Amino acid sequence: MQDPCLSSNGPSNKLIFPMMALLAGILGGVFGIGGGMLISPLLLHVGIAPEVSSIIIIPSVSYISAHKINHDD
Repeated sequence: MQDPCLSSNGPSNKLIFPMMALLAGILGGVFGIGGGMLISPLLLHVGIAPEVSSIIIIPSVSYISAHKINHDD
């Protein structure tokens, strides 16, 4: 049974998620903004429900924030 939160249209999800993460990382590094601000709209664009998108982003943003606070010079 296929997950209703994922869209079956377009490229394979196995390929699109790593590409989105790479793009978010590069753009986040270039512009100095968090990857969560970039990847969340991309996840919504591929058809993932907003609730699932938020659950995916929260742990990564929390980890990066905690790491930054502990290693701030």
